[in-house]
Amino acid sequence: MPQLPVPSPLPSHWLEGVSLGSTRPFPAQDGEDNRFDVAVIGAGFAGAATAWHLRRLRPHCRIAVLDARDVAGGATGRNGGLLWPGLSDPFHELVSAFGVENTLTLLRFDHENVAEIIKFCKIHRETGDTLDPLLAPFSDGAFASLDTEEAARKAKADLEAIVRAGVPDAGGLKVCTANKVVEIVGSDPVLAQSGALVSSHAFRVVPPRLVLGILRAATASAGSRPALPGTPAAFFADTPVVDVLRRTDSAAAANPSTSRFILITPRGKILAHKIVHATNAWSSSLLPLLPVTPIRNQVISTKPVTAAPNSDGAVGRWVNGTFCVSANHGYEYMSGRGDGRIVMGGMRFLAPGDDVGVADDASLNPVVSRAIRGYLDERIPALRGKVVIDKEWAGIMGWTNDGLPFVGELPREFIQRMGNSKASGGGRSSESAVGSGSGEFIVAGFSGHGMPRCFLSGRAVAEMIAEAPLSDSFPRLFLPTIERLSIKENKDTFRSKM
Repeated sequence: MPQLPVPSPLPSHWLEGVSLGSTRPFPAQDGEDNRFDVAVIGAGFAGAATAWHLRRLRPHCRIAVLDARDVAGGATGRNGGLLWPGLSDPFHELVSAFGVENTLTLLRFDHENVAEIIKFCKIHRETGDTLDPLLAPFSDGAFASLDTEEAARKAKADLEAIVRAGVPDAGGLKVCTANKVVEIVGSDPVLAQSGALVSSHAFRVVPPRLVLGILRAATASAGSRPALPGTPAAFFADTPVVDVLRRTDSAAAANPSTSRFILITPRGKILAHKIVHATNAWSSSLLPLLPVTPIRNQVISTKPVTAAPNSDGAVGRWVNGTFCVSANHGYEYMSGRGDGRIVMGGMRFLAPGDDVGVADDASLNPVVSRAIRGYLDERIPALRGKVVIDKEWAGIMGWTNDGLPFVGELPREFIQRMGNSKASGGGRSSESAVGSGSGEFIVAGFSGHGMPRCFLSGRAVAEMIAEAPLSDSFPRLFLPTIERLSIKENKDTFRSKM
């Protein structure tokens, strides 16, 4: 059933001290202050990126960003803190589904996202921004465990195929032995019985700090450092959008000064000519026919683990955050954070139905909680007796039926279907759908793989809104076509991805 985020989620380690708050008072309803060119619903990574790129492309565009919570209050502020580019499924499976060129585009897009995020962080540091997202490479790599010899054989074959397809270093990937995993991680051999697929291009990051920096830049005045020209975007925190009224006649669509959309909030109305849904797991609250399913995941953080100064053993590597691990097909993932703390998430397979359809991040599944709290002590001998759990929280992912995000303008046919549907009170149309385009954009459904895709997905939506050329590197597979919006789920739809 369509729903909004719960009002009092469990506190996440990442969100400590991270808040932007509304950048201006909510506008009066009797003037022009509540009229905007574009309204972005959702202030996570995708929404903040969309606003930032749009301000760069159209400096004088009037942009409003609204969120039911504050910055990064959804999955962005509740994940494992990993920026791990790469394919979320084996290369041969994606080639079978989408073809070689499309699969290579997905791979390259992930890596371009990371490069642009690094560039953004560098600019902000050099221009005196005191906010540091603590972006740092995993110097020993990111290990995706292989639990059978058959899995290892397929991984090696995939790497050879990627190289043959024109990627010289296979995207920074190689296969290592099980002994290497035990040496680096200090784990028992069961964690990666047949070795691991290792990436040299993964980073640890504090996601809300990164997103706060992006949104602060989008909402800052033109004289700020680092400066963006033009009109600052407005951010309204604690402002859930509970309904959207659509005016879809051709005159409204053709006139940029016309407010085609009325966003209803408990604080009043916001009017906009175009809107962006960057609401991920909660997208169906306003788009009840959108096939994005919420899935709950649980995450823990530890108190700092101690090690001897300059220790080069496994405990020292955990403390210094030199690697991360994904095990059990992505259902278990963990990393040292560079300050002695360890963050681990996953194990939703222990919950009824894998917690598919659960959108409550104010509560925990007790079976998952017990397992995840005991995992590091039980499965990582090097950490035995050294781990004290500090916090546990939940995050809600948004999953599509083909595992790829929806990025782009929603088809008018889809909006019309939704307007005619009896589902929910959200998304009512005042007139039949006609005009040059729906004016309604989506950047959501990242299916557990949003960190290496959100930043430039936001750029793509901004390019479409600004009617600028769409970047060649953007995967057209992400476009929300009627065909994709009609895909039905199957038994493999909601399996874990890393």
